[in-house]
Amino acid sequence: MLYACTAIKICLDKKINITQTLRKVRGVIKTKINILFSILLVMPTTSYSTYDAQNSEEAIGMMLMNIRKIQLYQFMCERYHGDLTIEYLNAIQTWESKNPEVLSNYFVRVNNVNVKELEEISRIDEQVNAKRISEFNQLPYEKQRLLCKDNIDDLMLNRELKKTPMMFKYLSE
Repeated sequence: MLYACTAIKICLDKKINITQTLRKVRGVIKTKINILFSILLVMPTTSYSTYDAQNSEEAIGMMLMNIRKIQLYQFMCERYHGDLTIEYLNAIQTWESKNPEVLSNYFVRVNNVNVKELEEISRIDEQVNAKRISEFNQLPYEKQRLLCKDNIDDLMLNRELKKTPMMFKYLSE
């Protein structure tokens, strides 16, 4: 099963203990996000292990990246597998209906994040998404479709909550 890297997914095959590394790093959210996403840029986006939020600032950055990932795959899946459009929209609506408090809190809090930090996250997000697009485009048609179906299943089953319970906990407070 293919999984796309997100702000919370780190590749095991690189044997990088991101949790220990990030716990040692102190400072502003920008520093933590830069470290995390710099590591993500060099790893394949089809492997995963989970990194969960250590604080509410990381939770905001992780959710931002998660939402942008959802939007990116929605666009690519609709473009190359148009017959999945309704299924993808239904999955997004299901995911939103399962997480109304978390999403509401996220949208309030993200507006309070420093503009420079959001710009930095956006810059990193563009690089991560460019890698996702490249890898998606290199997949054969059936594997692209499987990746789209996996993303739909992730949304329908709210798998992100299971993978990153602390992110959801911080955003539900």
